[in-house]
Amino acid sequence: MTQPTLHRGKLAKTPKVVGVRPLTREDMLALQAKRPPQNRPKAMRETHHRLARMVAAGFRTEEILRLTGYSYNRLLQLRHDPAFCELVAAYKDKVDEATSGAWMSFAKPLPQTCSGGNGR
Repeated sequence: MTQPTLHRGKLAKTPKVVGVRPLTREDMLALQAKRPPQNRPKAMRETHHRLARMVAAGFRTEEILRLTGYSYNRLLQLRHDPAFCELVAAYKDKVDEATSGAWMSFAKPLPQTCSGGNGR
């Protein structure tokens, strides 16, 4: 009896060769076509969203790495991922709206609480 082993993803199957023919120019052109990236998650996880919010809010790289536990290389990979960049852009708009709202509430004139002329 063999022991089951842990693995990542589906088990590889032996390919079946159904025919052999010489390569044509069209085959070579098909090989040059850009292939979709592999191993990309189907949907962004909550940790990706948290990371995107931090990037959009302007956290420094060192802070992000320390707070999230991500490696520098993984953060770099995500920053070059178009889906992650779109997510950051979406959160950047929300951060800008929230920041402008906070500044507007901060900039509202305060009611006069002091009477008299010394201003202390």
